[in-house]
Amino acid sequence: MEPIGKEGEFRRRVKEIYSSIHDTIRKGRFYNVDQKTLDGRPGLLRAMFDTFLGRDYNIGKRRQVEALQAGLRSKQEELAGKLAVGSLSREDYFRTLTQEIENTFQQCERILGAAEFRELFGAPPDAVKGFVDKDVFLKSGQK
Repeated sequence: MEPIGKEGEFRRRVKEIYSSIHDTIRKGRFYNVDQKTLDGRPGLLRAMFDTFLGRDYNIGKRRQVEALQAGLRSKQEELAGKLAVGSLSREDYFRTLTQEIENTFQQCERILGAAEFRELFGAPPDAVKGFVDKDVFLKSGQK
């Protein structure tokens, strides 16, 4: 049985987002699609805003947070590219990305306020610290 309320609505939206992506892949249409179309993260953020803060939530704040999150994704892709070609160590990748994540979430909290940040993301920005275990990450790249 599907949960009701905000959690149930959010789960329904997540299923829609990923069903659409999987349908595109399954039908082989991904060759003619911009890779950003296959990235569910922007849709997830929209679903989070709609579900947890409401579809009519302050559009200015929403756009600022969306821009920050898009910037974080772009920075992550840039760092991953450098890591892939060996111009960035795993240690530096981890340190830089962790700092970018922390800064982004702190900026989001300044825009939204503490209560709305917690409503949207489910935790305060401090919860991001230690979200990825450094030792596990670094060991995962060992051969």
